[in-house]
Amino acid sequence: MLTTVEEDKSKVANHFMQHKTGGDDIASLIENDEDPMWQEPEEPADLEKQSILEKKWYDKQVDLYFEKHLKYERNKVALCSILWENISKTMQDIVRNLTGYEGAKKKKDPQWMLKSLYKVIVNFDDKKYIFIALDEQTKKVANFCQGNLIVKSFIKVFSQEWWTPLKEQGGGIYNHGDAWDKEAT
Repeated sequence: MLTTVEEDKSKVANHFMQHKTGGDDIASLIENDEDPMWQEPEEPADLEKQSILEKKWYDKQVDLYFEKHLKYERNKVALCSILWENISKTMQDIVRNLTGYEGAKKKKDPQWMLKSLYKVIVNFDDKKYIFIALDEQTKKVANFCQGNLIVKSFIKVFSQEWWTPLKEQGGGIYNHGDAWDKEAT
């Protein structure tokens, strides 16, 4: 069963919300693609005049604020690990070759990882491996016929419909070099 990227993101977000302390913040990162904004504890105007209970309350709010940040940073590292472990070896190789991988790996940046995975998955049809592109173009040639076109028009249509897309997909290694390009134009 094929799933969409959004369904997969939702599953990962639900996993963090259910199994990690502070997972709701990571779920926000996954779904909104930005760090959550936390409101800092508001320091009382005159801390010295506050009762002991109010001082303790403020101190506890500050402690919770920092604890939330620390949990969030730990969960970001966990998210990177979960994403990396659950993608295929082929996808790992593709991600390793992307610009910015080394910096993101050092920082354990899940936002970069999510964006990169999304780009790779969504743009897969735009950048096909040479064998897939060649196979598709070969099928087009097999089904391509001159019909009622004159030869010059047929060659022009053939070049636009078959040869150009193959070369754009990286099929240059299958042509016969510059001599073929000169002859085909």
